[in-house]
Amino acid sequence: MTLAGQITRSDLILEPSTGTGILAQFGQLQGASLMLNELAQDRSKILRRLFPGTPLLSVNAEQINDYLAGKTQPSVVLMNPPFSSSPKISDRNPDATPRYINSALQRLCDGGRLVTITANWFSPNNPTWRETFVKWQEKARVVLSVGVSGKVYALHGTTMETRITVIDKVPTAEIGNIPCIGETLELPELLALIEQLPERSSWQHSTVKTPSVTASKVVKLPRRTVVVAQPETVSSLPDVAVLEYELVEWSGSDSLKDALYETYCPQRIRIKDALPHPSLLCESAALALVSPPAPTYKPHLPRNIITQGLLSEAQLESVIYAGQAHSEFLSGSYTVDDSGDTALTAIVRYIFSTETVEKK
Repeated sequence: MTLAGQITRSDLILEPSTGTGILAQFGQLQGASLMLNELAQDRSKILRRLFPGTPLLSVNAEQINDYLAGKTQPSVVLMNPPFSSSPKISDRNPDATPRYINSALQRLCDGGRLVTITANWFSPNNPTWRETFVKWQEKARVVLSVGVSGKVYALHGTTMETRITVIDKVPTAEIGNIPCIGETLELPELLALIEQLPERSSWQHSTVKTPSVTASKVVKLPRRTVVVAQPETVSSLPDVAVLEYELVEWSGSDSLKDALYETYCPQRIRIKDALPHPSLLCESAALALVSPPAPTYKPHLPRNIITQGLLSEAQLESVIYAGQAHSEFLSGSYTVDDSGDTALTAIVRYIFSTETVEKK
């Protein structure tokens, strides 16, 4: 896998499910820098001793791209994801493999290379997973997919057939053309194939940029600099103000007509300087008979939303009622496991007033 990755000293390698560090160790032997992740606490302790000073996360690698948002992108991913298991899921989960790979592929920098060992059934030739590979080819290119004979791992106590897949994050014009070798090969044949792999594309070290940044904190890694964006506070955003509105008495029933639908406009609030909706809105006559509740929530929004008419009065009303709903808690009951972070059962009892039920 290290040879397939064509790793150099200038590379930053991500290993999303490091285990005891076998793949990471071979990457380090090539002089590359490492970013490691391992969810199991015991294995994390081993990794801290094996790779002192190396960044080490302990998160679910199915969301590794989200956890690393704003941090440096790796140029190489070496990974051996779980074949059919996900954290906190007791049953077999065949979707685990593509989820791990997909998240790592998103984190990989443009021009980078991902090399992964999976179960042999995760193949472009398998109809179950064909569309997954086609979807990846919209932004990347599968360079190699080859089965590995189970004999390769006989000395390690297993003879399960596996598969090595190499993906370059470069565009491809032939999305449906995915190279795949269906038969399983042994080491000499595998090495011959890997030596014939095309050279990696040029890649550029980049940092994910976020739209709102006021300061940056620099964290130094071995031969790398990671820039972590610091989010802005509400008070530092430009020209944000409380959205003020006036409550009015409901008089919907006074203007009802003998029709199935009624023209709609905000019935309980009036927002100064807000523009009417550019197109006609309507609601059923049955809903028009029910008075909407009087809201109390007032969102903080940029002034230009109103001054430039970016949202109409009816759309702003939706924002107000959404904020009103999310500012309240619904009573409920649930049971958690011994770890305290997994809900085994969740039953939410929705309590509505008669007025709200009728409105529904």
